[in-house]
Amino acid sequence: MVDTSRIAKWDGATWSALGTGMDNTVYVVAVNGANVYAGGDFSSAGGVADTSGIAKFSGGSWSPLGSGLPFSYIRDIALIDGDVFVGGYFPAVDGNADIKHLAKFSGGTWSALGAIAGSGQVDAIAISPGGESIYAGGVFTDWAGNTNSDYIARFEPASTTITVNTNADELNVDGDCSLREAMQ
Repeated sequence: MVDTSRIAKWDGATWSALGTGMDNTVYVVAVNGANVYAGGDFSSAGGVADTSGIAKFSGGSWSPLGSGLPFSYIRDIALIDGDVFVGGYFPAVDGNADIKHLAKFSGGTWSALGAIAGSGQVDAIAISPGGESIYAGGVFTDWAGNTNSDYIARFEPASTTITVNTNADELNVDGDCSLREAMQ
C-alpha cells in the first residue's frame, strides 16, 4: 500500500503519491495539462510554505498560489485560460477582506470577482463555454448588496456584473454543466 497523504494519482495500473501530500483534508482537485491544483482544509502541501487551502503540483513538487489562503477551506476550483477560480470559505486573501468566498488567481495575483462581498461560502463553481459567465452556488445570502441573492449568483467578467437567481433549484449552462440544488 502506498502512503499518499490525502492525495494520489492513478496511472491506469497503480496509485502513487503526489509529493508528500497534504496535512489535512483535500476537497477538490483540478487538472490543467501537467498542473494539478488541490483545494481543501489543509495548512500545508508537501511541507511548502504558503500552501494553506490551495496549492499547485507540477514538476514533482508543490508550490503556493500567492501566499495561500490561510484560515480557509476551498470547496471548488475551476480553470480557464490559465486563470484559477476558487470557491469556499475564506474571510480574506493576502489581508484583503474584499476578496472572500470566490476569487480568481491570475498572473501571480488574487482578485475578487466584481463586487461580490457576501456572507457564507461558495460550494460549487461552473464556467460557461467560452468563459462569458461564472456561476457560483453555495450557502450564501446578500451578495453584492442584493438581498435576493440566496444560494446562486452569476458573474460576467467582461462587465464585472453580478446577477442573482433567488432560491434557485437548478441552473444549466448551455447543457454542458449544472449546479444542482444550490447547496441549500
